[in-house]
Amino acid sequence: MHTHGLRNLYIYAFLIWFFIGLAFILPKKIKLLKRVGNVGNGDLIRLAKNGDTEAVALRRVTWIFVVVGILILVPLRIFS
Repeated sequence: MHTHGLRNLYIYAFLIWFFIGLAFILPKKIKLLKRVGNVGNGDLIRLAKNGDTEAVALRRVTWIFVVVGILILVPLRIFS
């Protein structure tokens, strides 16, 4: 595979990663915001630290999503 093909692979992988994140994280965040009201991200983090189960689950899913994305996309970008 030449460089142009790897660059396209990186772009497609990034877009897939982004849309999977939207599909899994956004509905959970909207559900949480409907329950607690229109608050900022700092308030959601505070809720998670105080033990709110929905906020903790949202924070955990977000961190897993970011870490997996970094582990896959950074090496792919380096080699493209």
